[in-house]
Amino acid sequence: MEELWEDGLDLDLRTARGTDPGSPTTQKVGEELWEEGLARMKGKTIAEVVKTTAEKLKGSGGGGIVEAVFWARQPGVQWRVRGRAYVLAPDIESSLEGREVMTLLKSRMRRPASSSSVSSPGTRQGQGQGQGGREKETDWSFAREITAHFGNLSPLMRGSFRNPPPGRPVALPVEGEGLALGQRVTDLEDPVARANFRVVVIVPDEVDQADLSDPEHPRRWIHTYVGGAGYGRGHHEWETVEVWP
Repeated sequence: MEELWEDGLDLDLRTARGTDPGSPTTQKVGEELWEEGLARMKGKTIAEVVKTTAEKLKGSGGGGIVEAVFWARQPGVQWRVRGRAYVLAPDIESSLEGREVMTLLKSRMRRPASSSSVSSPGTRQGQGQGQGGREKETDWSFAREITAHFGNLSPLMRGSFRNPPPGRPVALPVEGEGLALGQRVTDLEDPVARANFRVVVIVPDEVDQADLSDPEHPRRWIHTYVGGAGYGRGHHEWETVEVWP
C-alpha cells in the first residue's frame, strides 16, 4: 500500500502544474517540482541534483523490472524472461554503484567447476580443477566481459557507438569530437565508442517457455526462481510447473 501511495505521489508531482498566481511553483512542470523537493531534502541546489542524476544515468546500476522475449523459429519455442535489468558501464569495477551491481550479480552466478564441488551441466566431476582452473577463474572479470561483448561486434557495429546522438535534429551542431556515421572501429579500447557502450544483464526471476512446434498440441511451462541468496547450486533452485498455453 505504501508503494502504491509513493507511486501515486510521484506521478502527481511529475505531471501536475501549479495554478496559484502567487505561488513560486506556478507554471513549473512536475519534474521541476520533484527535483526541487529532492534538492531541499538533501541540502543541495537544484543544479547539483540534476548533475548528480545525469552522472548516475551514465554509469552502472539499474534494477528495473523488465521482460525480454526470444522466438526460436526453427524449434518453434518462445521464451519470455522476466526479472530485473542491470547496466554494466565502464565504471563497473570503480564506482560504488558498479560494485553493488557486481555483488548482486555474483550472488546469482554459478561458480566454475574448478572452485566448486558441484559440476556444471556437461562437465565431469573435478574437470578443470587445479592450478589452471584457478587461474582461469582469477582472470575473469566484469570489465573483461564487457570488452569481450564489444569485441564480438563487427567493426561497423562498434562504430555505431561513435554515431551522433540518435534523435537529435540534423540541423543542430554535433557536440563531441569524432562523432559521425559509418565509422569502423577496430580498437577494442576506442575511448569514444567504449564510453557509449553498455552491457545489460537480466537477472531472471521467472522464465515462460512456450513450445509451439506442434499447432495441435502446444505446451507451456513456467520456471520460477525459488532459491535464496548465494551462488547457483543446481536445478533445484528453480521450480517448474506446466500450465495451459
